[in-house]
Order: sequence, then structure tokens, then C-alpha cells
Amino acid sequence: MSEKNINKICRMFWGLIGCLSFMQISVWLQKEDLMGLSEVSGWVAAYVFLYFFVFSIIDSGIDNMASFHQTYNQQNLSKSFLGGFIKNKMNFSKGYKLMFNVGFLFMLFFRVRNGFF
Repeated sequence: MSEKNINKICRMFWGLIGCLSFMQISVWLQKEDLMGLSEVSGWVAAYVFLYFFVFSIIDSGIDNMASFHQTYNQQNLSKSFLGGFIKNKMNFSKGYKLMFNVGFLFMLFFRVRNGFF
């Protein structure tokens, strides 16, 4: 297993631990009747999960797609779409991450707009 894959697995693991930790803090704050802080902790937990776990899956998926085509589909690498994907796989990854971040911000915006605290 390469160092890059181990790094992604560790990021996923820490993302899961961070998410569960913030969710536990959210539960504790609900018991203390601090609903505003409890909800903030819940949103932080969701973003920690998104940032570490989901973004690592996105990076792994794009790397696996690129390596598959470089290994088993070399005759089609010269085609414009596949060649562009291989050359710009980091940009594809950033694009997917941007869509998830924008979606998260929309959800947060509409939650704040409807009365956050």
C-alpha cells in the first residue's frame, strides 16, 4: 500500500473520529439547554466529516479512475476527454470538492435564514 493511500485512510479515520467527537459535544450541549451552541457543534461535525472523509473518497475515486485508464485503456488516452481528464485530474477533484462546499454553504445559509438559534 502506498504512502498516499495510507494518508487518505488516516484522513478518513480522523474525519470519522472528529465527526463523532463534535456530535458528542452537541449532545452534551443539548443537555445543558445550550441549543444554539449544540447546533453549531452539529454543523461543525458535518463539515469535519465532509472535509476529511468525503473529500478523501473523492480523491481516491479520481486517482483510481485515472490509474485504471492508464493501465487498461492506453489506446484511448489520446482521445480528448480521457486525455484531458488524466492531465487535469486535480482540477476535477477540486471541482467536485467545490460543489460539495457550495452545497454545504447553501444548507447552512438556509438554516441560518430560518432561525439558527
